[in-house]
Amino acid sequence: MDNVNAKVWGDLANIFVLGFANTSFIGALRDQLTFGDQPADFYYAGKLTPKGREFTAFIIPESAPSVIRVLERFEPIEMATVHVLDISRAR
Repeated sequence: MDNVNAKVWGDLANIFVLGFANTSFIGALRDQLTFGDQPADFYYAGKLTPKGREFTAFIIPESAPSVIRVLERFEPIEMATVHVLDISRAR
């Protein structure tokens, strides 16, 4: 809907809205950009592979006023502006 609120549809028992801890997410992005892929030390699908950068995420509760839940499908709203994540100034 905008840069803060969200509108989601679907079976309310099966739809969960995720949020990200900004400092943790930005740190993971910064590490990926600075250091690249981590060494292949994660066993997946029968072989060792690089593990992705971890960051903190959480489930936004149903009672959050920033989430509007509807049962009927709707057409997504296209945002008129594009936001580029600039982590060079992040702390």
